[in-house]
Amino acid sequence: MHPLFRHSRFLGAGFLLVAFSAVGQTFVLSLFGGEWRELFDLTHGQLGLAYSVATLASALLLISAGRLVDHLPLRVMVTFVLLGAALGSAVLAYSPGVLGLVLGFFLLRFFGQGLMTHTAQTAVARAFTTHRGKAISLVVAGLPVAEAIVPMLVVAGAAAIGWRSTWGVIAVILVGLSVLVLMLLGRSIPQGPKGTDASEGEGHWSRREVVQ
Repeated sequence: MHPLFRHSRFLGAGFLLVAFSAVGQTFVLSLFGGEWRELFDLTHGQLGLAYSVATLASALLLISAGRLVDHLPLRVMVTFVLLGAALGSAVLAYSPGVLGLVLGFFLLRFFGQGLMTHTAQTAVARAFTTHRGKAISLVVAGLPVAEAIVPMLVVAGAAAIGWRSTWGVIAVILVGLSVLVLMLLGRSIPQGPKGTDASEGEGHWSRREVVQ
């Protein structure tokens, strides 16, 4: 059996992680800009500043936190990332002011846009060698699929139950997603150089070597 078919559940889990990173992507968060400006009495520039500060902070932290995927078991990492994104969604849902808004932005950018895609792509790149490019392309296809579907669902949800309740529902969905992804991972996770589709002799670069 072709390695991509043999590990289809593993790839499916990665696809879902990338797809649901949409909750931390600008194309979803920007849909609520009008509501946040009106509720918190913000100008376009002030809301943009809040979002930029949260995004920059999450990017800087990701440089160090990204290595967690190298040290934590994949199931633990997936649970940590999805529950972190769920927390960010809940913070947005119940945010009483601008500081809560910035914290929600930070958590969703860090766990959603950042670590969810990073974890999925790193795990797949580690698991496959000969078919690495194909495997990664299947997983990252989750993002354009999300771009086509998620905004419509979010807008419909906000129109039906309001933006706060929509983010509350998203938090619950992310908690449920963590269970689904763990079920897809099961007990068979490709293990890098010792896996069924990897070759021996791959080197390991330090962070300093990568930067240089």
